[in-house]
Amino acid sequence: ISSGASVGEGTGLGGFIGLDQPNLFGLCKRASVQWQYGKYVNDFQLSYTDPAIRQSRTSGTVTAYSTYSRYLIADLGQSKASGGTIQLGFPVRGSPFTMFFVSYGGEAVKFTGGLASRDTTIDTNQHFRSTVGFQLTHDNRIDLPFPSAGSMRTISAQFNGGPLGGSSSFQRYTTELRNYTTLTQWGGEKPGSQAMKLVFGLTARAGMLFGNAGPFFYSQKFAMGGTQYGEQLRGYEEFSIT
Repeated sequence: ISSGASVGEGTGLGGFIGLDQPNLFGLCKRASVQWQYGKYVNDFQLSYTDPAIRQSRTSGTVTAYSTYSRYLIADLGQSKASGGTIQLGFPVRGSPFTMFFVSYGGEAVKFTGGLASRDTTIDTNQHFRSTVGFQLTHDNRIDLPFPSAGSMRTISAQFNGGPLGGSSSFQRYTTELRNYTTLTQWGGEKPGSQAMKLVFGLTARAGMLFGNAGPFFYSQKFAMGGTQYGEQLRGYEEFSIT
């Protein structure tokens, strides 16, 4: 069980409440509930994962969410999104640390207020996107959830719209690389004791989008700068690096 709260000038009171059960029913199933609330955001998410469906090496995850955001940046107004995803993971033969994932997701979004109420080119009706995704992951990290060695490589592809239907048609490709190494450690020699480790980690991410993300630009396109929209980068204004 986790919770936290914060208060700030211009943002008011906010916080989060979460419940995570990593061994549901004593069968290694995982379920979580997360709620984040505040003056400009209200997010709720449910997730259930079975790492070994019917005692096989095939995994499955079902996620449902509802998100409400009020953007101060560029006066984008408010957006309300809701949707869910279903994902299946399959082992890759000959590589015990590699998994191939197939997923399907649907999301509905609606804009109100701000720029959406003044710009006639922005459609304030509810929009829907239908997505099929593929992901290849090689992960041999150890000491999770705080890895001290190993690496992770992930390549993802999402196909939206087209024959799948929906308001937008585009393709989105992302990749993420993570490396960890232990520089030094103290203790841990005695049986049952745990060493304290000093770890160096490096993370790199990249993404490409082809087509028109349409009304899903705020969550699917790439932008760096600021702390509210896109990839957070303190010391730079929102949208300053795109």
